[in-house]
Amino acid sequence: MFTWLWELLSFDSERYPAPPVYGSRHIDLVATICAWDLLKRNLTAEQANQLRWTRAFEVIGGATGRRYRIRHGSSFNVDLLDDRGLCDVSLCFRPRGNDLPVGDIMLAQKNALELFELEALKIANLLVPAGKRGEINTTASPRLRRAPLNWPSPR
Repeated sequence: MFTWLWELLSFDSERYPAPPVYGSRHIDLVATICAWDLLKRNLTAEQANQLRWTRAFEVIGGATGRRYRIRHGSSFNVDLLDDRGLCDVSLCFRPRGNDLPVGDIMLAQKNALELFELEALKIANLLVPAGKRGEINTTASPRLRRAPLNWPSPR
């Protein structure tokens, strides 16, 4: 029933079914499976296929129409893509909570970008690739500090 989940989690899931989070606390395996199932049910067929084969899926921002790639993970796993599909900047934002399964985090990021893109960008931490550091605007919002020149302005 959850064969796609075992493929996604790969060999690590056999040795460490519930990865440790913040010390000795563990995420429950049932919660992890339910989170991946919920994520998969909220993806389009194309996004589900992308996730299955590349451990990432693309999302279109609701306010600006920009493309984002959400990779498997919970920290700096959202990439703003340029016209060629390459990463312009990596973003880090997530829901509150220390022991959320990765599937829930990725679903929250997807929903935030589709429904509240500008608000998500306001709180996101940025990681600019080394090759693109000359293209940043230092006069952007003090919270962002380093934003690309063509970063959408909040309305």
